[in-house]
Amino acid sequence: MAGLIKKQRLVVGAGFLIVAGGYAAQTVVAAIAYRGTTSGDYENFYGGAFAVGFAIVGLATWAWFTSLESTPPGHGMTGVLRLFAVANLVFAVGLVWITYFWAHQAIVYPYDGRTTIGIPTAYGLQLFGFCLVSVAFLSAASVLRGDTRLHSAPREQADLEAPV
Repeated sequence: MAGLIKKQRLVVGAGFLIVAGGYAAQTVVAAIAYRGTTSGDYENFYGGAFAVGFAIVGLATWAWFTSLESTPPGHGMTGVLRLFAVANLVFAVGLVWITYFWAHQAIVYPYDGRTTIGIPTAYGLQLFGFCLVSVAFLSAASVLRGDTRLHSAPREQADLEAPV
């Protein structure tokens, strides 16, 4: 089965690297456009976190496709799931910064012609979603590894009996 999805793996990997590059470019543009303002600092952190997050998603996807081609299929999925969890946490960290900035703006400038409370609410929902997804990926990795610290799935009776 090795090599059957090599082209797809390359396209997906390249796609995520392009997305990461786009966020990196956005960070550079924001650094130039918002030079000397607090908004630029938050935009830079957010853009940088998303660039790193998408690079990790690309790496996780590459590992996932490699895992699909391994013998037995799916071998090594624990590492893939952990990479996806880390990527989602990186996204969440970036969103913490930008959510804080817009929430602060909504408090300091209660109404300036924009939907000031809507922006931090939208970022906050994204933040919650990324954290939720990260916990789910970590839980799935622990299930595959057989670790019961992060999940409460029932174990088979044969697993609970001590070898004689």
